[in-house]
Amino acid sequence: MFKSEIISNPCPSLNEMWKFIDNIMCPNYLVPDTSIFTYDQVFPVYSKLYEIDNIFNDFAQISILKKDLTSLKP
Repeated sequence: MFKSEIISNPCPSLNEMWKFIDNIMCPNYLVPDTSIFTYDQVFPVYSKLYEIDNIFNDFAQISILKKDLTSLKP
């Protein structure tokens, strides 16, 4: 699942949320039995992981920009 798919769908399905959570939580044995949770129980976990993932991506972009800026300085 790509982020663009998630962003374009503000209310992802339960399966879509579990796919995202499964991709984030490696190794996969950390993901609990998905059949016992409801949408309302999974959504807060999904939302927080999605937010954290975006923060890490922002930090990566900042790091790349810093490297580029230092390489441009004489």
